Formats: sequence, structure tokens, C-alpha cells
Amino acid sequence: MYTTLSLLLVSAVFTNCKKEGVFNPKNKISKVYVSFNGEKRLDQEWTWDENLLTKMWCHPDAITVYSYTKKQLSKMEMSTIYGATYAEVTYNGKFYDKIDIYDSASKEKKKTVAFTYDKKKVSKIVETIYANANAQSMGSVGNEFVAAFIPSMILEETQKMLNTVTMQKANEDKVITHEMTYEKDNLKEWKISYTQGKNNIERVYVYNSYDENKSPFYASNPLLIDNGTNGDAETPFYKNNPTQITATYAVNGNKDNPVTYDYKYQYNDKKFPIEVIKKISPLNIMDTTYYEYK
Repeated sequence: MYTTLSLLLVSAVFTNCKKEGVFNPKNKISKVYVSFNGEKRLDQEWTWDENLLTKMWCHPDAITVYSYTKKQLSKMEMSTIYGATYAEVTYNGKFYDKIDIYDSASKEKKKTVAFTYDKKKVSKIVETIYANANAQSMGSVGNEFVAAFIPSMILEETQKMLNTVTMQKANEDKVITHEMTYEKDNLKEWKISYTQGKNNIERVYVYNSYDENKSPFYASNPLLIDNGTNGDAETPFYKNNPTQITATYAVNGNKDNPVTYDYKYQYNDKKFPIEVIKKISPLNIMDTTYYEYK
């Protein structure tokens, strides 16, 4: 992945957030560690003002500051080695309308992320990357705000798509569409699609199974998480924790062999995950994410 910074915005779009009770304010995440091939390192640190996340440091050296209006996330400002970017969030009542992403130096809009709902659930996300957006700003900085709503596994595929569409005409906007379907309170399928020349490209993630524990990120207040390793198991779109996800890639309907993601969880006494092991088959890749709480 282009950086470890694949932020996931845990949505404020759901109503009755506190009533859901799925994110315990006495158990706020303070640090996240990741382990690759047995080497464990600090990946992020969260700073809180009571129940609002105000700042996050992410490995290797990125800082994001979050601003709120009446406890509703309104602005995100990020600085990295690549430069500075900011995003403004607008709402339709309690629901997200769009996120506009700007270059901090030029104030020029680089990307818009628009949301569609089926009742209270996000059913579609449309990313528009404007023709004036250069590949570095969108790939290294701007996409971090897009990932504010998209798991890292899916963001990686989006970035691959962006890398290919940027090779098309520079004066054309690029559009990537995400569509979600549900089974009760859990995500069942996440489909990403875009057009490149005469080819229709599609990536589909099917959520095969969940455990019985509630995800701490479901329907919670605005939070941001970054780890770049297990972000695919962190999204506000399901109530329980997924134990298996299958991904397929298709060009004009011709599918590649599927890739399977299997998860094992360890929980603390409040049923929050403290360790998540992910195994990717048939690639034989395994990594672990660890959470510490205040």
C-alpha cells in the first residue's frame, strides 16, 4: 500500500449513536500496533478531548487534526512528508452528504466523495477525482480522507484503479463507484467498479461469516482509525465482527481466482478486540493488529 495511512471514518451518519453503546467511552483506543513477520511496531496514537478524537499520529510521520461543529465532524487537516491536505465534511441532517478534499497550498479541490443511503445504511459511495488532481497528492495524501470511510483492503484496490485511470486523458475526471448490500445489520457485499477505456473493471468483496460479538466501530460517534493491515475488518457497516471475506476481481465479467481473508479475534473483558489475526489465502500472508485502550 502507498502508505500505512488507510484511514477509516467510523460513521456519524447513524442515529442514536450513544444508545447503540457499541463504543465504550471508558475504553477509547489509545494506541494501535501492527505485526509483520513477527516484528511488532507502533502504528498510531489517538488523542482525545473527552469523547471526541482530536488528533491522530500515524506511522511513519503523519498527523491529522479533526474539528467538530456541535460534536459533528466538520473538517480534517492532514500533514505528511508529501505536503498538507484538508477535507470539509457536509451533511444532510445526520447523514453524510459529501466530503470535499483540497490541496492546502492552492486551495484547489482535488476530490469529492458523495454518499447515497438506503434508509439509514450507506448504499453507495462515489469518488470523483478531478482532472487537476495529480497522482502524488491523491495517492499519498488526498486518498487518506477517502479512506475515512473505506477499509484498507478496499482502499488498496481503489488505489490500483486510480493508478490505471490516471494514465488516461489528463483532462478527464475519474469516477470510482462503491456499492453495498446488507443482510440485517451486517454488510453482505461491497462492490467497486470503474471504466477504463472499453473495459469494465469490478472488484467484489463478499462477507461470508461473522462472530457473535459487536464490532466496536459499528454506528459509533466519528472516529478515525489507521493501520493499513487489518483495516478491512473495521468499518461502520456491520454490527458484528467478520470472520471470513472473499474477494474476486473481474474484467468485463471474466473473474480471477478468489482471495480469502480469515480473521481470529481476542477480546478484553468488555468484548472489545485487543488482537486480530488476519490470514490471506492462497497468498499465505498473515499479520496481526493489537489495540490498547484508555
